[in-house]
Amino acid sequence: MVSVEELEKMANVPISEIDRNGIAEFGSIRIDEGKTVEERTLSLIEQSGNPYFRKKGNHVVKISFANNGQSFQDNFVSALDGA
Repeated sequence: MVSVEELEKMANVPISEIDRNGIAEFGSIRIDEGKTVEERTLSLIEQSGNPYFRKKGNHVVKISFANNGQSFQDNFVSALDGA
């Protein structure tokens, strides 16, 4: 399983350092809702390269979460549910 520290490290990568060829296009990731959160997390990372970045054509988008009082893990799980 990927640790929270590893996920935080991925989240803190500057967009200028992302290899466009190493991240997924929007809409290309498929998550099996029947799997555990851990399995979905690993699948997302395997499919995306970095779960905090997506690309659309030549554009790279960084995904972040609002500081709304929810934990990092709760926000990440919510993102998996919508992936």
